[in-house]
Amino acid sequence: MNKLKRKEYFKKYRLANKDKIKEWREANKDKIKEYYQNNKDKLIKQMKEYYLANRDKLLEQTKEHYLANKDKKKEQMKEYYLDNKGHIAIKSRNRIQNIKNRTFGDIKAINEFYKNCPKGYHVDHIIPLKGVNEKGEHIVSGLHTINNLQYLPAKENHEKYNKFYGEYYTI
Repeated sequence: MNKLKRKEYFKKYRLANKDKIKEWREANKDKIKEYYQNNKDKLIKQMKEYYLANRDKLLEQTKEHYLANKDKKKEQMKEYYLDNKGHIAIKSRNRIQNIKNRTFGDIKAINEFYKNCPKGYHVDHIIPLKGVNEKGEHIVSGLHTINNLQYLPAKENHEKYNKFYGEYYTI
């Protein structure tokens, strides 16, 4: 059986036997977990390769799922907020305190920078307050100063998130 036919066969099998597969996974949780732990690096590498090879397709699927489930997600977020107000308030307070602790220089200039942010742009920390590398390891802590702020198109800022690639940034 060639690779394409095999792929089609398993795709049809999974669609026809969803309940059977779900039951098997429930019954074999420990085996699945053990397999993952024993092959973690290999599996992560495969997932990363798959993502890079199919990035556009995956992003489109994510977008479609978001649009199809927008109201449901909004309701879930609302419920989560109502159930976790205290936790959310603490996280928010900690984040604000973290920024205050890292703020140096002219606070008025920083506030002005935020006020003058063009429509469709975000204020971005060039060196993130909590920067991580490609592996997700915390590697840098930037400061909340006027010299560490820039305007970035919203899409780029969301893509950058808190990743830090030191060779690209100089202040």
